[in-house]
Amino acid sequence: MSRPVTRLLFREDSYLLSFRGRIVDVRPADHPYLFVALDRTAFFPEGGGQPWDTGWIRIDPSIDPSDDPDVRFGVDQVLEGPGGPWHRLALPPGSGVAAREAWARPESLPGRQILGQVDPVRRTDHVQHHGGQHLLSEVLWKTRGIATLAFHLGDGDAAIEVSADRLSREELDALEDEVNDRIRRGGPVRTFVTDLQTARGLPLRRPPPPEDPVRIVEIVGLGMAACCGTHPDDLSRIGLLRITEAERIRGRLRLHFLCGRRAFLAARSDLQAAGEAAARMSGPVARLPALVDGLRSQVRTREAEAAEVLAELARLRIGQALAAIGEAEGPRILSLPLEDIRRMDLYGDTAMAMAAGTDLAAVVLAAEDRDGIRFQVRRTGPAAGGPDLRGLMKELAAVRPIRGGGSPDRVQGIHVLEGMSAGALADLLRQACARFIGRWGPGSASGA
Repeated sequence: MSRPVTRLLFREDSYLLSFRGRIVDVRPADHPYLFVALDRTAFFPEGGGQPWDTGWIRIDPSIDPSDDPDVRFGVDQVLEGPGGPWHRLALPPGSGVAAREAWARPESLPGRQILGQVDPVRRTDHVQHHGGQHLLSEVLWKTRGIATLAFHLGDGDAAIEVSADRLSREELDALEDEVNDRIRRGGPVRTFVTDLQTARGLPLRRPPPPEDPVRIVEIVGLGMAACCGTHPDDLSRIGLLRITEAERIRGRLRLHFLCGRRAFLAARSDLQAAGEAAARMSGPVARLPALVDGLRSQVRTREAEAAEVLAELARLRIGQALAAIGEAEGPRILSLPLEDIRRMDLYGDTAMAMAAGTDLAAVVLAAEDRDGIRFQVRRTGPAAGGPDLRGLMKELAAVRPIRGGGSPDRVQGIHVLEGMSAGALADLLRQACARFIGRWGPGSASGA
């Protein structure tokens, strides 16, 4: 037998937080929860982009609720289902005997009276943000022809996706100013229920859902939309709206925003952070952008100077290594172990530039990484157009724990065997490279 339809008190009064009712059905849930249905509820279930309410219910409340604190269950989730919302109950730690006894016999719960209490902070936050979303969407639509395509309210912020692909900073500021001006002036917000046919004839921002009856939320004098959520009864109760971010996604624009107390707390936190940053830079908050720009310019200058020092050190070390390569039969190979793997490309590019016009056949570099020893082998000089270094990698992988790949004149990889140093691997690769390249023809010298 189907359960009775629940009377949705939140649709009649978004500010109703405490109510009395009766349990009409119980369903088991994953431990340690139960789902109950009530004959009437002020708890909003998840829907329309708005999260559910939370709070608590007390079983068998007395005339004075303070007389029976023993049998109280937390409501931590409310989901829509056939007949109306289902409230997920949790047994709080340290619950009394009466609560544990009721919990142990869920079949005894239907028919019992309850006192429900909605979390006032969470409800107020949802009312402000859902009201703010309606106002923001109506202003976008009526003044700019921009439609709202989706809405989401989360613990971090709220967001709408709109049909525009971009709005400039100036346009966002003007939009925010207009919305907050309406909030400051105030204005009635009313809800009413009508049949689907009538709803389709109303000047709604979006077509109504195919349900009957349809609940309408109207910002008087601005616009109306079909909606099941909780809303303020006056625009002034939204308090404040801040657009915090605009991002492009899937060809749309997503506007993030905060309302009410959340907007105020975020603004205060931002101002405090800006004040602390400005103080550390010995300047006023108003000059913070200029101070940051100056600091970034200094950082770029120091980075350029540091890069030039590192490049000069690379040229010096490579020059010393080239001078140390002795004269012998076979290809001349430059091998260098490096202390910092982040410098491998710098040393490789520098060595290739310095090798131009010489008889150097190849450059071998190796540096330790957390997963093993990384290496590069680059072919140059007389070896141009010579052997494909990918063949060298195949030979090495056949006898050593080496993985990697590359192109005919440059290969890179990793040696994963523990106990091998970067210097030892560089020397091993130098010898293997000399033998491999040597098979292609005579070279003028061999490096040690």
